[in-house]
Amino acid sequence: HELISDHEITLSDGETAEFSYVYEQVKVDPGTREMDIAVSFDFSDGSSLQHAFAYQWRVWSYRDVRALLLSAGFRSVQIFKDFSDDDGHYRHGRTPVALEEWEALVRDEKYHSAYVVAFK
Repeated sequence: HELISDHEITLSDGETAEFSYVYEQVKVDPGTREMDIAVSFDFSDGSSLQHAFAYQWRVWSYRDVRALLLSAGFRSVQIFKDFSDDDGHYRHGRTPVALEEWEALVRDEKYHSAYVVAFK
């Protein structure tokens, strides 16, 4: 499980409710690079909503995605690493990460998710 973020909302009766958004890698198959992901919610009253959202993903390597995008005619491809800030909030990266740096993060299992941007 990975706590992604904490939230506080105001309900229709004016009361506030707090909850945490929790991300879980339920199953991973390294051979096919397929994974099952679930998102759950933990509430401040001790209750929870387990696996409120479930996804099945195939994980592609950055090299594979980059090669496919370049072969499709894009002139440049960059990767941006997501991270947690000093307060533990999940953020999207704003500075591209070099290929070698990304591969080192993946190899050392010190990475978060990322997004890829391709330019025509």
